[in-house]
Amino acid sequence: MKCEYCSHDNEPGVKFCGKCGAQIPDKPMNDDNKADIKSTVSSVTNMVKAKPLSKLLKFAIPAVLVIIAIVIASSMFSGSGVSIAKDSINFFYEEDMVIVSGNNNPKFTIDGVMHSSQKSLDGSKAVVLTDYNYENGGVLWFVTTSNQVKIAEDVVGYKLSDTGKGVAYYTDFDSENSIASLYLYDTASKKTTRLSDEATFLTYEPAIIACISPDGKSVAFTSDYDISNDEVITHIKVDNKPVEKFGENMVVLAISDGGKYIYYAKVSNDGSSASLRVKSGKNDNRLISDLSSVRSNTTMILNEDYSQVIFNRNDKAYISQKGNEATKISNSLIDSLMLPSGSQVAYNYNNFVFGVSSLENNIASNSDGLLYINDKFETARISGSPSYGYRSFVSNDGKRLVFVSSSDILYVIDPTKPDAERIELAEDVKTFISSNDGKTIYYINDVDELWCVKGTGKPTKISDDVTGQFLTMSPNSNKLFFLVDHSYDNGGELYYTNNGSKREKISGGEEVGSIWSTPSNIFFVTVDYDLYRSSGNEKFELFQEEANIGY
Repeated sequence: MKCEYCSHDNEPGVKFCGKCGAQIPDKPMNDDNKADIKSTVSSVTNMVKAKPLSKLLKFAIPAVLVIIAIVIASSMFSGSGVSIAKDSINFFYEEDMVIVSGNNNPKFTIDGVMHSSQKSLDGSKAVVLTDYNYENGGVLWFVTTSNQVKIAEDVVGYKLSDTGKGVAYYTDFDSENSIASLYLYDTASKKTTRLSDEATFLTYEPAIIACISPDGKSVAFTSDYDISNDEVITHIKVDNKPVEKFGENMVVLAISDGGKYIYYAKVSNDGSSASLRVKSGKNDNRLISDLSSVRSNTTMILNEDYSQVIFNRNDKAYISQKGNEATKISNSLIDSLMLPSGSQVAYNYNNFVFGVSSLENNIASNSDGLLYINDKFETARISGSPSYGYRSFVSNDGKRLVFVSSSDILYVIDPTKPDAERIELAEDVKTFISSNDGKTIYYINDVDELWCVKGTGKPTKISDDVTGQFLTMSPNSNKLFFLVDHSYDNGGELYYTNNGSKREKISGGEEVGSIWSTPSNIFFVTVDYDLYRSSGNEKFELFQEEANIGY
């Protein structure tokens, strides 16, 4: 079963991804239900509880790919000013308590039943909602790698900024009229500012939750919902300025620091269509004329300061820079970029934010394979590459693309050179994992043998009976951890190899059910749900007995 977050190919029946540790849904991913999953998470086409609101929202921007709920271990690449997450906050829970692991700090707990969470782009901050119910909401907490602070009670919805410096949240929910009070919380000063007592809020559609800028100082939200006059009005607050009206019959999808770039959906006067637009100062440019005609997997891809956006229109990909008109960059769709392990990525319901200074010099993906975007925003197809970046990896310097072809051959190629030839490394490859520099590659063949190949040299065998979905690299990518003789009832034995050396057994690593990594840790859990943690080396310590790892 393919993980929807890191694209790792897991065996049927697993509950958690062997590469990133994400929970695997009961319904497997395939070409038919990928769009369903995307729409379920962030589509704004189904917010139809009330007529005026549905008239506005049913045409708004379609959903983006849900690949990055957990990006800390994905084998993806970006070449232009990429930021690597070095911190990590991980949540586990008991019946009435949330257990927090922040980097390698001592664990701490949050009282209450876990409901949901969101992390900052760099992984150093998070918010957690506990003890939630529909009528009264729950308790919202701000969490760092070492402690927690209660933000508010009776919270029904929230949005953490990309930097983790601000949180927009809703309380005092009036379910009959779909309104709530909206507040902005500064995580440094712990100061709270009330923005509105009548902000529109729909519990069943998270995409309507207010947009917040990366620095957490600017917010856009819908309010003044008047059923008698069939209108919804959008408001914005920019930095320390008071809240002001942005426009009628609009939905803001993303707002940059200082409100410099505002991406929004605008409905026509007769309500028959809606367009995607970007406003920057006095400029207001239309990017897509009619959203209702755009296919459901349109993706809005933003760089870290929101000055660039890539999106699809009429089965082609376009880019808008600094709020200017869009220019075509590809004759095929672009569904996502590909980032290296630990890269900073945020999924904000209706947009996909990558921690890169520019979207140029990157690899993009779609159902037909991989594309390279050069510094002129010209794209070139990478011959033989797999769809959606499946079974592929690019080194952190961007000059080594490793992938498994449809015929199970492992190749390496320099994607930055249009005329580069791919080099065959191995045959009969089921899955692989690579060091960050792409120079040490481990792969599993069709008889479950683990092999290592360095550079373009001859492969060397490391172990028999290795389970492919549990290959896990240490944060510094020097060590590979893997399970031998694994079964879902009895687990397996945990081993590691240091840069392709002879395998070594982990002390206490018996009956291991799963193993995964973060930017600062490696975790494994036994079949009895005892959770162990390491700082990235071979020395694991018991972190929590009978841990629930559903989050």
